[in-house]
Amino acid sequence: MASAKDGDSKIYPLAFGFAPSECKGSWTWFLFELKKGIGSPQDLVIVSDRHSGIMLAMKKVFPNAQHAFCVFHIAQKFRRSSKNRSIAREFFYKACYRHYRDECDIDLQQMAACNQRT
Repeated sequence: MASAKDGDSKIYPLAFGFAPSECKGSWTWFLFELKKGIGSPQDLVIVSDRHSGIMLAMKKVFPNAQHAFCVFHIAQKFRRSSKNRSIAREFFYKACYRHYRDECDIDLQQMAACNQRT
């Protein structure tokens, strides 16, 4: 499924598709179909999980698009591997919503320190 955010920060669906698997070929087909509808916007950002098929297809179909990993999926992986989930989670979400990289880096360092102490 592809969605977008409007000027009021409301998310709305753009397209959806059904494919036999989440492989590069399926994602390439989906993104080509999406491109027919939206063209090639200059400020396109594709947010996804860490599936390699999406990233490979994106490079082929939208080579100038930016890519970002979905915070929800990163958080799921982090929760499974974290030793002190509640404290580390606090730093993780703070880091995700920081506006400046140096602030984010401080939160990530604190998160790593919490994980090593427990």
